[in-house]
Amino acid sequence: DLARAWMEEEGKAAYEEAARQTAALRQRFPSLTEDVAPLDPTRFVLRTGDGFAVQEALEELGVWPEMAD
Repeated sequence: DLARAWMEEEGKAAYEEAARQTAALRQRFPSLTEDVAPLDPTRFVLRTGDGFAVQEALEELGVWPEMAD
């Protein structure tokens, strides 16, 4: 199975890179951090005053947030 083979060969490095990039985003933008709640190392929760306005702006840039509130 191709997905399993990719995960076994390249998946760990790809996950670690995603976690590194997420940590960099958390440093650069206001976000939920470990002091507030346990987090998946690859999950980025952006904190804003108007989540729906930010969602719309991100979608105009081709970034599709999982959710907004």
